Amino acid sequence: MAGELVKMKIVACTDSAYTEDKATPAYVVMANPEKYTIDHSIDFNLTQGQGTSSSDAKYNRTRPQTMNFDFIFDGTGILNAAGGLLGNLTNPAAISVPLVGPFASETTFDLVAEIEKFKACVLEFKGDHHEPRYVKLVWGTLLFKGRLTSLKIDYKLFKPDGTPLRAVVNCSFTDAIDDELRSAKEKRQSPDITHVRKVSGGDHLDQMAFEVYGDSSLYLEVAKANNITNFRKLKTGSPLSFPPVEKTS
Repeated sequence: MAGELVKMKIVACTDSAYTEDKATPAYVVMANPEKYTIDHSIDFNLTQGQGTSSSDAKYNRTRPQTMNFDFIFDGTGILNAAGGLLGNLTNPAAISVPLVGPFASETTFDLVAEIEKFKACVLEFKGDHHEPRYVKLVWGTLLFKGRLTSLKIDYKLFKPDGTPLRAVVNCSFTDAIDDELRSAKEKRQSPDITHVRKVSGGDHLDQMAFEVYGDSSLYLEVAKANNITNFRKLKTGSPLSFPPVEKTS
């Protein structure tokens, strides 16, 4: 329905195929993030030759995409006025801290317990692998699959006895896919397609063959395809074609 408030949902998964963990309920956030940040990062080899003033940035790798969110946890009742929060608590029965403000009479809310429930979904070690789980973040058109890489809790407001009433939880997630799917998407070392690389200072043909094919012994095939007779002295800046080959292993 247009205009309907839809909360972000975090789904705990058991493996890199993102099989949903039926034993762990999906976590619905208390308040949707005000914003989120997507970070794309590419590494280049910027090594320069001695006496040069610049270098040709040589592609090294594309780092996994990361996303950063701030999640608000509030036990004062103030969020109820903005979005009907108190009627959508994931566990309103787990209550021990009286709320303050105009909605204090509706229920009470254990902020610490709610944060622990959130951590159980995104951070808890699961299964025989003894490592944090995979998660899916679902919100509107957003579907992000990855793993939590950092979680920081910033407590903002307290009762006189020190009980926390408000917290902002900063989370970073890194894109994570299984190796077979990643290889299918990249196809960067597939021997059945042609690659063209530009020679940089210090490059060796066997090293370049390994980077393309994963097999340095194929440098003779590359030399033959490019009519190279002296493969120990490659001309910097010249393009080399790495044709499709049949690998023996």
